[in-house]
Amino acid sequence: MTSTISRLALAAFALSASILSAQPAFAAVACGSGNFDAWLADFKTDAAAKGISQQAIASGLAGVTLDQSVLNRDRSQKVFAQTFEEFSGRMVPPRLERGSNRMKQYGSVLSRIEQTYGVPGEVLVAIWGLETDFGVNTGKFGTIRSLATLAYDCRRAEQFRAELLDALRIVQRGDLVPAEMKGAWAGELGQTQFMPSSWMKYAVDFDGNGKRDLLHNAPDVLASTANYLAGYGWQKGKDWQPGSPNFAVLQQWNKSEVYSKTVAYFATQLGARPLNTHQQTRRGRSPGDRPSLVRLPTHHLPMVACIALFRCAPHAPILPLSSESCAAAISFCATNLLSPSAMFSIAVSVFSRLAELQPPVACLAAWAGATANATAAIAITPSNFVMTLPSFS
Repeated sequence: MTSTISRLALAAFALSASILSAQPAFAAVACGSGNFDAWLADFKTDAAAKGISQQAIASGLAGVTLDQSVLNRDRSQKVFAQTFEEFSGRMVPPRLERGSNRMKQYGSVLSRIEQTYGVPGEVLVAIWGLETDFGVNTGKFGTIRSLATLAYDCRRAEQFRAELLDALRIVQRGDLVPAEMKGAWAGELGQTQFMPSSWMKYAVDFDGNGKRDLLHNAPDVLASTANYLAGYGWQKGKDWQPGSPNFAVLQQWNKSEVYSKTVAYFATQLGARPLNTHQQTRRGRSPGDRPSLVRLPTHHLPMVACIALFRCAPHAPILPLSSESCAAAISFCATNLLSPSAMFSIAVSVFSRLAELQPPVACLAAWAGATANATAAIAITPSNFVMTLPSFS
């Protein structure tokens, strides 16, 4: 009996010793021990256990090696030190004209995206321009190799291990093949730089071609970006300036306040420009009428909007703004600054002093529509004003 107990005790001791002796080796493989191949083999086993197919594992991780340049970049990151004035001054002006052109080029798509997700096109185009220069500079680092390198490193191993698993899920789902998965050094992919986890959660096939393609397909890129913002609580028709709920959503996109402010500023600049022909047609005007549409965003300064009210008559050049801007300004004031009764009194006073106004009904229509809409789109033809209640707000 005593010898049996002794043998059991010795066996238990030997088992415990073998487990303890094995633990350092496992930890070394799991986190930056210098044996990347052993770590990768262990990761493949884990990926299979988590439901990723052998085909996706084999194609995605074939020939993957450690990328020291990625580690060097990760360890030499500097704190973002530019001011808003410096960063926005460098990034926005060179992209404003191209951004306006993209608004026109993808007007139909952006209108449908706004209807679906509630995010205005100017916000999406601003992000698109700042992230990759409208898809020109998406990055040249192999995404899977970068993520494997960062997952193997000990600094944020669990975070990037999860991202690497999602990168393989992108392959398994058929969205991309590994060879085309190139992006930023930290694993961001596509024209608005999604991490694989965001791709899996928010990427959409907006054009219905059967693939979620954020590398080459602009409708998918823009709709997926809108879906991301909507997923973090974007409020349709609301402001996006600092301090607003939608600005807080922009900070979920990028934690840097300077960056988020620059997105907001860029979007405001794009929103102040004339709408494109498709958006005019969608709001009820035929192309033959050649309407001129101006949207005055609700985040414009109240003083500017109310001064614009006095520009309703083309012969009264108080501000170099058009009549449609004035009508939108009335809408803005009625919704955001003054009570309807006060707004009506101001409008009547202005109309009575400007006898040559042609016609006052347009501005009154904009004011009336403001009770249900934060902004107004006014189409002006050579013959008359036409009030179009905006479906975008």
